[in-house]
Amino acid sequence: MGILYATVFTSEDYKKNQLTLRHWTFSWDEIYEAIYDPKSHAIGFNVNEAKPYIARFKEENENFYGGRIYFHPKMAEQILQIFKEKLGPNTPIKEGRIHYRGID
Repeated sequence: MGILYATVFTSEDYKKNQLTLRHWTFSWDEIYEAIYDPKSHAIGFNVNEAKPYIARFKEENENFYGGRIYFHPKMAEQILQIFKEKLGPNTPIKEGRIHYRGID
């Protein structure tokens, strides 16, 4: 039903934007900072490839993160454990609120 609504009742610009799929490919060692947002049940992180993009928004809010993973609250402990194991000791995961950027 949601797909039907999205294809029939939305503007062309919105459809074009949503149907243009984008993805980044990176390895764990490219993540240089991470944050756990317990209120939104999310982990935010930044990767080396996106540093120029992220730097523009860090001036406005230091808790802006380009990558985000959302999860069910019951999975928080498991997800944090995976991130801690994969990131290693040089990339700590701080706790705080992730800044979400609206449309300019």
